[in-house]
Amino acid sequence: MDTVMDAILQVGLIVVSIIGIVFLLISTFLMFLLTAMVLKLNKFLKKQKALLDVVGKFSTYTNLFKKKG
Repeated sequence: MDTVMDAILQVGLIVVSIIGIVFLLISTFLMFLLTAMVLKLNKFLKKQKALLDVVGKFSTYTNLFKKKG
């Protein structure tokens, strides 16, 4: 009876450790994905901000010309 319990405990420990390792791998992979997405979003937002700045400057220039005209 004792050996059966030991075997069950050993199998349980192996299963739990495998599940833990898989969970760690998945979570690290998701963290890498998340950081990559954040970096891409940051670059995209910087580009958008630059574009908006250009459009804003252009509109102020056109407004100045309209006032002078």
